[in-house]
Amino acid sequence: MEGGTIDQVQEKANLSFLRKSHSLCRLQGSKETFKIHDGCGKNHSETNFRNLCPSPTSTRESDQKSASSRTHSVRLRLRSIEKCHHEETMKVILKQDYDALGKSGDIVTVKDGYARNFLIPKNIAVSATPKNRRILEEEEKLLQRRQDKDKRQAEVIAKELEKISLTAAVSVGEEDRVFGSVTAQTIADLLKVKGYEIDKRKIHLEEPIKALGIYTISLKLHAEVEAKIRVWVVKE
Repeated sequence: MEGGTIDQVQEKANLSFLRKSHSLCRLQGSKETFKIHDGCGKNHSETNFRNLCPSPTSTRESDQKSASSRTHSVRLRLRSIEKCHHEETMKVILKQDYDALGKSGDIVTVKDGYARNFLIPKNIAVSATPKNRRILEEEEKLLQRRQDKDKRQAEVIAKELEKISLTAAVSVGEEDRVFGSVTAQTIADLLKVKGYEIDKRKIHLEEPIKALGIYTISLKLHAEVEAKIRVWVVKE
């Protein structure tokens, strides 16, 4: 009875052990237990991983090349803009007085096209090159000497004219009404008789003289020299 009991207990223990062993083997050998489905956590092959994720080194090199290319492009554009801006204007020397720009001898800055297509061909100005500037300086010296000489001569003539008087004889009618008038040309002719060649445009006469009397007339002999003469308008 006890032996049978021991045998039964031992048999039950063996069966329990076999069941556990069988279950463990089944779990260890199960293919479905360790199967990983494709999805977000897929372990990609090395080849595909390279295609999806470029190496950081190659990305940095590409970015550096792109940045360098952009910088070079910007520099070229800036140089082009600076060149265009430089070519837009130029300095010229005026060869004659020009109301819109200045006086003869002035160095002015104008648009390149305006200078080359108008001012220079029309002989209004020349390019302000070092050579032309030296020529201008020499011409200015000559001009200054000429003006000084003209001024001295005008001063001498002015002193002489202030010592003389002119007489213009005119026909008159009743109540001494003058027939005709005394003009700037009349005075120029009287000065010529005295030996002075004076352009009538230098004789400042606001209006022709139409009455008898003594008049003081101004003569602009030079830009800085003015003379005064007396003119007697008398009956013939």
